[in-house]
Amino acid sequence: MRHQDGTIWWEATVGELARENIERSLVLSEIYPLTAPHVRATPEQIAEAEGRMGIRFDDQYRALLSTINGWDGIVFTDVLLSTDELGQGPLWERAQESLGYLYDEGPIPGLPPRDELLPVLVSPTRADIMAIWPVVWIADELIDEWPTVYEWVLALTALLKGSVDFLVARQAARRGQS
Repeated sequence: MRHQDGTIWWEATVGELARENIERSLVLSEIYPLTAPHVRATPEQIAEAEGRMGIRFDDQYRALLSTINGWDGIVFTDVLLSTDELGQGPLWERAQESLGYLYDEGPIPGLPPRDELLPVLVSPTRADIMAIWPVVWIADELIDEWPTVYEWVLALTALLKGSVDFLVARQAARRGQS
């Protein structure tokens, strides 16, 4: 979603993602409990994370952090790392281990050198990682990529919507068979 002047309306974009997250929770609350984004990062928190990482984040990623500072269970059980988790902590270490397994065999076609990736979304249970470069989804291989953080967030929203639509149709079919 965009403002009339063409700039990204992050609050509305994240709101759509949150709406799909709520829908998923309503359909399958025993597996996917309702989760909510963390309160926005302050400029100081973003600057501290950038200092720890030794880089300046992409402008769209900075804007996303200024809207939500992480989200446990953003998509299924995956965690969007907060500024406090970037570059440190157990989820960061999990992302590094997963990247290590992938890159141990050598360069991965279509991906940059490992040190050019900034993991921002990590699965606590699978090898899935989403990293900025511009944005890639990696599991055992390159799964998908997006040109911008904004396009990636739209894709996460579509992924949730598709999974909810699938689950609703499946439940309806099961009820019809009973």
